[in-house]
Amino acid sequence: MIRYTGTLNSYSKILKDNQFISPEKRAYIFHSTDLIPGLVSNCPQYFIDQSCLQEERLKLIPLTKSVKRFAMVGLFMPVKQIEPVVKLFSQLPDLTLFLFGQGELESHFKDIIAKEKIQNVQIKGFVSPDNIETIYSQFDVLILNSLHETGPMIGIEAMAAGKLILSRPIGSMRKRLTGFDEFIFTNQEELLFQIKKIKALSEDRILDYSSRLRERYLKEYSLNSISEQIISLIHKS
Repeated sequence: MIRYTGTLNSYSKILKDNQFISPEKRAYIFHSTDLIPGLVSNCPQYFIDQSCLQEERLKLIPLTKSVKRFAMVGLFMPVKQIEPVVKLFSQLPDLTLFLFGQGELESHFKDIIAKEKIQNVQIKGFVSPDNIETIYSQFDVLILNSLHETGPMIGIEAMAAGKLILSRPIGSMRKRLTGFDEFIFTNQEELLFQIKKIKALSEDRILDYSSRLRERYLKEYSLNSISEQIISLIHKS
């Protein structure tokens, strides 16, 4: 079995191998069907997502009851499309956006924030994975605006922490947010609309979303659940 954990930009290697390797001797494991559109393989395909090693600490974070603090987490690079969200928050002065991470665009973001006098966006910098809970305890809603992802891991971490998630339909996020269609957006206009919409939710409704996302994590993506899926697949083979 071959487990793919990155984004496939080409199926050429898989298709070439399929010419010489029988289905009885080869199988592939992917995060979700969304990552392999159009792939037709002779060999079996299985789908197992990922978990997060820090789940015990993330599960201790109090469930979200408000939506005043938003965050983007990861490398400051073009594919993450952070700049449009920074500019979007200039229209939302009563909300806060935190940027956790580091990278090539950090000075560019600082220039934008200073030039446009955006008071409600803060660059928080890099936080060690050993202190991951200190990130997720500081915000209420994670925003994923990337052009493409595989998982991503931060989506799973946010679910374990009971955080609301606004995401493009990237990587495994569409499947992870099945039943939460109102959290999927495809452009900046939709993102702005959804931010304003969840901002108006009652505490009870926010808490309901928060608890359901954590329950989804525990049921389908926890270390125990993913381990059982892997063991079951091994026994099946």
